[in-house]
Amino acid sequence: MKDPFRHHAACLCMVAVFIGIAVSRATAQSPTVSVSDQEKLCAFDSGAWLNVAHKLNWSELKNRPVLLEFWASWCPSCIRQIPRLNTLQKRFEDRGLIIIGVTEEAPSRAFAYAKKLGMGYAVCANQRTPGVSMLPTSILIDPNGVIVLEATGDIPMDQLAARLEKCPKVNLPSLLRAGHIVGYTENRPPRSRGYDQAALQDEIHRIINKVEAGDSDAALAIAGLFEYFSRNLPVGDWQGDRECRSEVLDCVFELHAVLGKYAKQSGLLQLRHELKQAIALHDPDWPNRATLARQVGSVYLAGDQSAITFLQDELKRENNPVVQLHLTNSLQRLDTSRTYPQRQISRCDTAIRQYQEARDKWSAKFLGMPRDIKQFEATADRLDKIMHEEAIEAVIESFAGELSRHRTDSRQDLLLRNHILERAGMLTAIRKLSSSEKQLFQEWLFQLFQKDEQDWRLRLKTWLALDAAGVEWLDQDQVRRVLEARIQSEQVPDVRAYLELGKMELNNKAKKAFAGSP
Repeated sequence: MKDPFRHHAACLCMVAVFIGIAVSRATAQSPTVSVSDQEKLCAFDSGAWLNVAHKLNWSELKNRPVLLEFWASWCPSCIRQIPRLNTLQKRFEDRGLIIIGVTEEAPSRAFAYAKKLGMGYAVCANQRTPGVSMLPTSILIDPNGVIVLEATGDIPMDQLAARLEKCPKVNLPSLLRAGHIVGYTENRPPRSRGYDQAALQDEIHRIINKVEAGDSDAALAIAGLFEYFSRNLPVGDWQGDRECRSEVLDCVFELHAVLGKYAKQSGLLQLRHELKQAIALHDPDWPNRATLARQVGSVYLAGDQSAITFLQDELKRENNPVVQLHLTNSLQRLDTSRTYPQRQISRCDTAIRQYQEARDKWSAKFLGMPRDIKQFEATADRLDKIMHEEAIEAVIESFAGELSRHRTDSRQDLLLRNHILERAGMLTAIRKLSSSEKQLFQEWLFQLFQKDEQDWRLRLKTWLALDAAGVEWLDQDQVRRVLEARIQSEQVPDVRAYLELGKMELNNKAKKAFAGSP
């Protein structure tokens, strides 16, 4: 089970779970979309473009079919569509077709993946997409400015081709220029060029293949992998590439498992060495420091005095409560000479483990799942549908109703409460909410946070859901008072650490607001 501090990254990865089969439709009246309405659909105000001669705007896209493809590098369905979109762009070039891949991701990441994956059409990065709630989303506008097709999920190529065949052939200049970047200057220093996230993925696969093939220089390859960490730390006025550093760390457990499976001692020793070196660099991003602290306890052997001393020294200089928590937990695993307090058992964790084991059993394929798990899955599926399709008021009502009906410590009830809290933490990453909807959602989560929950894992997930949704629409003084009271009453270190971090972040925001006030 992944540690909760990764919940923001998990939110992004889990969006893919909800991407369904393509649902296409032509609008009922096939309305003509004016330039002003097109700008609401996608304003093209980011200015960061790839594969175009200049920045595009709606005025110059008149009399052309335009396919907007909303995507992200972490979305499997989005990546799967790229070859088909390339084919489409070439096939209907004589119709003046322009495909524009629109993403909210930063240009450094989006363009690296676009080049690696061979996108042969325009890419607009760092672009707000307020009207898009699922990825991928495809919207086709014909030369007359009429939305003729909308689709989510896998692109309906036959329908798109049929619509484009109806467009007349035109003699318009191409707007594409392969590999050309407009409106964005890569400010990576020389030491980090060539060490982007797209290249990192290739390096990770190459190392795992080396280990599985019995290659003797796996240790050297692991050292090279961690260069992606050190070369992407901030330097000068460059803020560094935090996502690239995070992806290096995310592969550590997989690497550790592969090295252990094939008994690659030199590789294991190198991996331990690189982890210590990475911690010593003191990543400015606290989730990365927390990941490193947790990994040392898993990768090093119990009783390793050098690791114990190193962790003790790091604990003295670390001021983030969550990183301190993971340093302490790693020390407990490694330092067998001391007795540490045992972590309280979470019934929710037990229920999740039992659920995973039940799904993995071969008998489930023939005899089916236990009745309580079937009931949980049916309710969870219904709630997921409501979460995506209904108004935020209906989502809150459904979540709250199921929480009130499932308050026991039965496996079904624990699984369902866990599911609701995880979905609540993901909702603002999946759906675009208005200010009033955000306020309503934050108020409900804040009320939920103030209620009693016996299981500590669920208490933690309640706070993480509220933290993910934000508290900017709530009374800040009240939030601080409630948070302080919770910290004082909380007995489980894991929960208390995240609450203390929340308090620190609130206080820091208040200090910045005060410093900026007239």
